[in-house]
Amino acid sequence: MNSKAGPSAIALAILLTACGGEIEVEVDPALGGDGLRQASSTQGCSTTAGTGCAVVQSLLAERSGFGRRTVGGVGGRVYWVTNSNDSGPGSLRAALESSEKLWIRFARNVSIKLRDRIRVRSHKTVDGRGRSVALSGDGLLLLGARHVIVSDITLRDGKVDAIGIKGGASHIWVHHCDLSNYEDGLIDITRDSSAVTVSWNRLHDHDKGMVIGLQREHCDDSHQFVTVHHNLFDRVRQRAPRVAQSWVHHYNNVHLAWSIYAVSVSELGEVYAEQNYFEAAGQKTTFRFDLDSGEGYLRSVGNVFRNGARPDDNSPGKVGEPSRYYSYRADRAGSALRDRVRAKVGPRS
Repeated sequence: MNSKAGPSAIALAILLTACGGEIEVEVDPALGGDGLRQASSTQGCSTTAGTGCAVVQSLLAERSGFGRRTVGGVGGRVYWVTNSNDSGPGSLRAALESSEKLWIRFARNVSIKLRDRIRVRSHKTVDGRGRSVALSGDGLLLLGARHVIVSDITLRDGKVDAIGIKGGASHIWVHHCDLSNYEDGLIDITRDSSAVTVSWNRLHDHDKGMVIGLQREHCDDSHQFVTVHHNLFDRVRQRAPRVAQSWVHHYNNVHLAWSIYAVSVSELGEVYAEQNYFEAAGQKTTFRFDLDSGEGYLRSVGNVFRNGARPDDNSPGKVGEPSRYYSYRADRAGSALRDRVRAKVGPRS
């Protein structure tokens, strides 16, 4: 997989409406930074989410990793969720299932019990900052969606997966969310979905945390590139994450009290595990490489293992450096990182 081109080779031209005017925006690897060639405005953003709007700028400034060029609903209309209804005018479902480009905010605190999954369409931002936004009963399905940001919400007590990223979805960013207690997984990234970042989330009190890629008998997920950083995995029994076929940069995460294993990689998947903090409880096995028919590769760099957590790697020379894809800075693993991540993950209400 080292010979395959990463998402840095992806370019996408799209058209935005920035505060009332149409502006061409290009997602281009030559741009660096946020990937926006031109999309500026000095006007306000009560109705349109132009990149000159402070609320838009402040969230986009936090992008990182393989999902760093995600634009979500930039340039679209600002949609205000006004109620906790499952559907209908003013509901979250009405916004996310619309074909319109939207930056979704919340006029009040909401607790929404979903009857079934919300099928999220492309070019959406769910911006829960400053509010208490909780979903239960079911989750979000990003099937083939492009440019979606899900930020600062809680998903708990639901069927199937909290967030399913599948079917060739791309440019996805899950940020500052709280996820727990679903019947299957909390976040699944499968079926050729790529350019994804999962950052500053709290995943807790759950069995199967996160799947990135499926076995080769199901599909070809060898083109999936995912960044997982500054997340708290607290009492997640296993799959934090489970990686198959995909290339994953896993850094500055905090793992506490797993009961089967923390991270697994198989089916020629590659994990660059860097400056993570692993604190075991009863189970000491940190990494697994034997869960599927084909072996996976893991390179362990600067990780800290506490309470008997067992350090390991597997064919580390087969895993390349993430710096060939993007610039980043990893914090040093240790008790300071543990305390900082525990204090800052999850929604900022």
